Amino acid sequence: PAEVFDATDIERLDLSHNRLTSIPEEIGQLQKLRELKLDNNLLIQLPQAITTLPNLEYMEVSVNKLETLPDGISRLQLHELYVPNNRFKEIPDEICSLLQLKTFSVGRNPLKSLPDKISQLTGLRTMFMNSCHGLESLPDGVGELVQLRFLNIKGNMFTSVPEQIMNLSNIGKLDLSDNRISRLPLTLSRLATLKDMNITENPLTY
Repeated sequence: PAEVFDATDIERLDLSHNRLTSIPEEIGQLQKLRELKLDNNLLIQLPQAITTLPNLEYMEVSVNKLETLPDGISRLQLHELYVPNNRFKEIPDEICSLLQLKTFSVGRNPLKSLPDKISQLTGLRTMFMNSCHGLESLPDGVGELVQLRFLNIKGNMFTSVPEQIMNLSNIGKLDLSDNRISRLPLTLSRLATLKDMNITENPLTY
């Protein structure tokens, strides 16, 4: 209901599981909004006004029909962004300008590649790229995400452990399961902080 957007002191708004097909531009009136949940709807696009929310730190839009995000998304101060189970064929370059981002989830999208500019997300701690199916390599920029603690690339088409992972000096948890990896490199031993690694459902040979 439109009345929701007149409550301008709202800091957290959950509109998930409502079969919504659109969000009105009036959402831009919620200038104090910090957390927005729009997951499990029928959204094809997001309103441009979302990019004018100066305090928005958390946004979840998973399980919709989105193919892209609004122009100007890089103006936000997002710390957490969840876009899995949509129709993204590529990651918009503007996401790589969200310099405050700590958690980024883009799994279960028909991605075939990632932008090398992803190296700009220097504060990223957690990244989910699971079950993208067409994804079989990582850009060199991933190796520059030295603050990354958890990387999930489960359920893709990797035939080997991506070399870029060997540069993740703070990685603690790594999910490589359900890929096509046949061998593990000796260089994995360089990851001194790695405590939890899942390599199930791969055609490993010994």
